[in-house]
Amino acid sequence: MSKESFRLLEAMSALPDHLVDQFAPEEADRPEQKSGIRSGGRAPGGPRLGRRRRWVRWAGAAAACLCLAAGLWLYFLPGMGSSAGAGGAAGEEGAVFQSYAGPVLPLALSEENEAVTAERTLTWDFAPWEKVWISHEEAADRSGLTGSDRQALLEDLWETWPEGGRYESSTDVQVTDAYTLTNTTNEDQHLTLRYPFTASLRTLEEETPVLTAGEETLETTLAVGRSETYLSSWTDCEELLARGTVEETDLSALAVTVYRFTDPYGPEESDEAPNPSLQVRFSLDYDATVVLRFGFEGGSYDREAGEMCQSFSIPRPGEKSYRQERVLIVLGEDVEDLSVTGTVSGGADSAPLDGCGVTVERYESDLAAVLKELENPLWEALSGSGDRELFFRCLSQTLKENLETPGWTWQQGAVNLMDLGSQVLTADRVCYLEASVTVPAGGSLTLTASLTKAASHDYAGGGGETGLRGYDLVTTLGSNLRFTRQQAVIEDRGLVEIAEQNLGFDLAAGIRRVELSLDEPHYYLTVRARTEE
Repeated sequence: MSKESFRLLEAMSALPDHLVDQFAPEEADRPEQKSGIRSGGRAPGGPRLGRRRRWVRWAGAAAACLCLAAGLWLYFLPGMGSSAGAGGAAGEEGAVFQSYAGPVLPLALSEENEAVTAERTLTWDFAPWEKVWISHEEAADRSGLTGSDRQALLEDLWETWPEGGRYESSTDVQVTDAYTLTNTTNEDQHLTLRYPFTASLRTLEEETPVLTAGEETLETTLAVGRSETYLSSWTDCEELLARGTVEETDLSALAVTVYRFTDPYGPEESDEAPNPSLQVRFSLDYDATVVLRFGFEGGSYDREAGEMCQSFSIPRPGEKSYRQERVLIVLGEDVEDLSVTGTVSGGADSAPLDGCGVTVERYESDLAAVLKELENPLWEALSGSGDRELFFRCLSQTLKENLETPGWTWQQGAVNLMDLGSQVLTADRVCYLEASVTVPAGGSLTLTASLTKAASHDYAGGGGETGLRGYDLVTTLGSNLRFTRQQAVIEDRGLVEIAEQNLGFDLAAGIRRVELSLDEPHYYLTVRARTEE
């Protein structure tokens, strides 16, 4: 499960039942369907479509959850902690967390420069932990909902919290990572800085630091790291650093055969046919063919027999999913004996169903062109936000790297572009802000990176102490700067107490600034909210 899924489940678990139930969508009217290839018929080169699991109602429930989350995300989540990578640790000797947020990484240079030395002071400011009153109107305004949806949200909020709002806080911290760069020579030193930080494409906008030199905000260029995974500990960053950054990838040389399925139709749901579905069956050589799919909900695979089935529920005209793109993209040897069959439900052994069909189009293209055709539907299906062009650049590179890996397939031969796209959006990456500065001869320059940092945490019901939050830093990993000193500062504001650390803070004794050893690669801090005595 992705970290966004965990985050949604955590938020949903805190809602009253009636608040969730009222967002369940009613079934849309189902007008008559258009005609197409009938059950048992064949398209040119083509399939019989078959069955599917009970995807329509599940998809409706998921859509309802997402709709509700869009309205309540910012309202509930700050009090529950922020998301991070899946299944990790705050530190080798610190608390182990189910969700790891990644460390604060040190500044680096594009090229090593022996003339420049650096001092670093990192500050964790717990101001976001302060509870702030948010009215229902404020919550509705920032939900992004409009019209009747916004009004429905307001009504439910008032019903749940009649006092007109609620106090909320965050378990994020404000991080100030400050550096003093000193030029030890009598010549100006022109530097290209690289400030690394961990983020996913989905969280990139909110987690990107701001770099300043003195009082001036620097112009920066973003470079995004390659990744196919989630951080589980600070040591994983070393692997991500070694993977390099995402580059432009040309997929136009990869020839493909495309099967496009449009205007599906079938009988209404009934006791005899509870979930009318279509199956696409075909033969293939699993070692010579890779199939990419989009818009299909289920499938079955038989490598030994050289057979595959892909399926989807039959939507009704007027339903949002009716116009959804459904495409099979074949790389390598083409598939054979493609047929379409209607079935009464989504089960693998479901009985055939008459009166079903779909229009099938087969054509040849290249992978770059097909991804361009799917750009809008894939982005919308993923609820994409942020830099769309960057996402497709990352997706293209991930596809190319995986296709060049011998034997790479998902589900024994079918790669779901939705799964791959979600992985590309949510995987942890080490990204970089690059900026140019000049350190004057014999002088110094103060550089500051300001960022909001999520906490490592455990999920509710996961067996850990859900009140604990973890933050950490690495001293020199990935950096080529000549550090002469590093310090850490905590501004706890009386809001937290320290559960575990290897830093040396002592809040009771007023020790909130400590020296860090450059021989210690990793420091961690685990806290919980301070209880009022």
